[in-house]
Amino acid sequence: DDFYKVGYIYEGKPKWAVYFNLESAQEAMVKMIRRGLEVTGLESQKIVMGDNLKGVHRTPRVRD
Repeated sequence: DDFYKVGYIYEGKPKWAVYFNLESAQEAMVKMIRRGLEVTGLESQKIVMGDNLKGVHRTPRVRD
């Protein structure tokens, strides 16, 4: 399974928002740009069994 990461800068620190479909990731990226956040990229990755998920946290939803 693929997931998508949108990279952005928040309070001077790099962060990632994670989405499970490309359309949601693209919509969130546009909303971040409209709100003035610095967006650093959009990447896709595969979930691999046994991935170390330590340190994964939920990012706040981007709302209009």
